Amino acid sequence: MPQSIMHSATPSFSSLPEELKAKCLEMAAQSKVSCILSLLLVSREFARLVSQNVLPLISALDMSLASNVVISDEPSVRRLLDLTPPRSSDSLLSLSLYANNQLARKLLQSPSHSIKRLHRLDLSFCSDIQAEDLDRLDHVSFLVLQGCKLVDDASFFTSKSKFLGNIRGLDLSWCNNIGDSALKVLAAKCRQLQTLELKYCDGVSDHGIALLGSSSATHTLLHLGIAFCPVSDNGLRLAAGRLRALRTLTLAGRAANGELWLTGNWTARGVDAVREERPELEVRFV
Repeated sequence: MPQSIMHSATPSFSSLPEELKAKCLEMAAQSKVSCILSLLLVSREFARLVSQNVLPLISALDMSLASNVVISDEPSVRRLLDLTPPRSSDSLLSLSLYANNQLARKLLQSPSHSIKRLHRLDLSFCSDIQAEDLDRLDHVSFLVLQGCKLVDDASFFTSKSKFLGNIRGLDLSWCNNIGDSALKVLAAKCRQLQTLELKYCDGVSDHGIALLGSSSATHTLLHLGIAFCPVSDNGLRLAAGRLRALRTLTLAGRAANGELWLTGNWTARGVDAVREERPELEVRFV
């Protein structure tokens, strides 16, 4: 045992040899991958050790593994972003800035090397976010924009939309002004899209589904959520027939009296036709 540990009245993590500290963090990460992101926030020393010894061991962090680091004050934002730039693209972070316009603005204006660390970003209900801010997020793979009121066909998707090139998951739920025009842009620019959530997007119709079905999404899209969208049986047929990689389709459930909630123009017969044509496609209800 090192002399520094033997003679220390209160041994600490920092007093351990470098190799042993790195090994402890590796073991912690193996027991629960999501704890990596929390370790990054403990101290600068932890951040350095995790970045150098743990993150490079992980080939990728996807939605199921990367839990959100929820930050709620400016010092935490600065502390998290003021780290040594990652050595490889595997050094990724997942952040949630739910309904925090001020912190979202600071994050999006931070140095480019900090933003490039982001793998998944949740800006839900950050109502002040502008389209030009999002264009800097060209390294983000999963973007959540639930309830962002400025996200609409006119002011959002008429921007350069450079960030869409690497997007694999996009959640536009409760963006009521999103419609078929936005899906036209998605169809043209999203080459890797695997998950698309459009819950309560009132402007999405059968035509939008047809646009997706005529794009690269035909081969990449695995999960599509169109609950409470005015999509008819024809739209369901288009989704099942053209989106051949699709594995789950989420629709709005029925009320107690058998009628649809709010919006949704499909029928039970249309759902049955989808299940008959694509038995491997799971139709879910929310």
